[in-house]
Amino acid sequence: MYPIYILNIINTTIYSAWITFLIWYQSRLRPNPIFFFKRIYLLRLYLAFVFFLFEIMATNDIEFFSFGDSSSTLPGTLGSPLFLHHSDHPGLLLVSKWLNGDNYNSWHRAMKISLSAKNKTGFITGKIKEPHKALNPEEHTLWQRCNDMVLSWILNSLSKS
Repeated sequence: MYPIYILNIINTTIYSAWITFLIWYQSRLRPNPIFFFKRIYLLRLYLAFVFFLFEIMATNDIEFFSFGDSSSTLPGTLGSPLFLHHSDHPGLLLVSKWLNGDNYNSWHRAMKISLSAKNKTGFITGKIKEPHKALNPEEHTLWQRCNDMVLSWILNSLSKS
């Protein structure tokens, strides 16, 4: 978390220096001290808010950016395997060639890559277990929806004959 925190501070500092330079240059073209000080004031408010957010992240140990294991995220959120993008639908073709029996190796590789890109390989490997319906009905509903979606993607990639 701290490397991202430090990078954000550096990025914000460079950004604020650039904006300050642009405001200064613009004020030279339009010599209006009120305009210059108004912009600097707004910039300082923005930076105070950004650094306030960084301070919250540092003191409360909150991770706003997660690059780790996707299984640690909440169900149904962006990094979760139970997340479905608005463009995901049952008729979606993940692979360009249908499985016809002769092309299993290339189809398997293409399907594995496509499901991995959508963070859904756990449904095929069994890593993502079905949650208990009575104990966690919301997560079970999400799991059932994603499982059905993966099944429809696989069935749509099979040859019709």
